Amino acid sequence: FIQWLKDGMYDFHTLPFTLKTHLPLENQEALLQIPEEWNGDKSKLLDTLKVLSDSLVHSEVYIAKNSNEILQMPMRKFLEDFHFISQDDILPTFIPNTICVQHYVAFRIVLRSLVA
Repeated sequence: FIQWLKDGMYDFHTLPFTLKTHLPLENQEALLQIPEEWNGDKSKLLDTLKVLSDSLVHSEVYIAKNSNEILQMPMRKFLEDFHFISQDDILPTFIPNTICVQHYVAFRIVLRSLVA
């Protein structure tokens, strides 16, 4: 339970279990590499990640209500469909297509670690 709290899982205790699938290690590592691979302004990256994280918070009710229908949707597509990111942005290229909405909680926890 203590590790669960340390990992930040408690913040998502009200979400459906289906959104709490762990990220494959290679996807988690790819996300954590974003700051090292980013060629632009680091403060702009940080701002972009914060906005992305905040946008996901605001869409959480929708995600929870529609989780069964969108569970297998790639996270990148979800973010583009809801205009949180655009195809013209460079950030989507850093989000592996294998990360789906079912990884929502793990994705948010990694984002949180990147902006902390």
